Amino acid sequence: MVSRVTTAQRFNVARRTIQTTQSRVQEIQESIVTGKRVIKPSDDPGSFSKILSLRRIINDGNQFRKNIQRSTAFANVTDQSLQDIRNLLVQARGLGIQETGAPGDSVTRANAAVQIDRIRESILQIANTQVGNRFIFSGSKIFSKAYNEDGVFQGDNGKLNINVGLNNASPINISGSS
Repeated sequence: MVSRVTTAQRFNVARRTIQTTQSRVQEIQESIVTGKRVIKPSDDPGSFSKILSLRRIINDGNQFRKNIQRSTAFANVTDQSLQDIRNLLVQARGLGIQETGAPGDSVTRANAAVQIDRIRESILQIANTQVGNRFIFSGSKIFSKAYNEDGVFQGDNGKLNINVGLNNASPINISGSS
């Protein structure tokens, strides 16, 4: 038996072909506009998985770069603070040697004591230096001052670690008790 192809069937086949072609043209135009070969997972599941993996690697790399910049800032401020403390200690030592070596009277010793007190206050202020809102010498207690007004250490010996690479955490601070 011979079957007849009706006009409606021909029309439906032509309509489906046109719709498929239009859909494919739209996908190609979208690919051209975005510059991407794979736009949705169904375009190429294997490639899409690789794209997601590469995006994750790029995001990790960007985060590691930011972490390295933060740790560099922390290290620079720490180095400068330690240098400032060293200079103040040299100054205090010089005052001590000056007062022990020369025949000093009560006035010069009182003046030296005032200078030593100012140096101590400066050292305590430097010891409580912050980068952002984090105290650099408090160990892992980064949101608390390292030293109180009496010079008593309030931090701990913990380290603040920051990821600078895959499975590579590095401490960015030192404890004030060190």
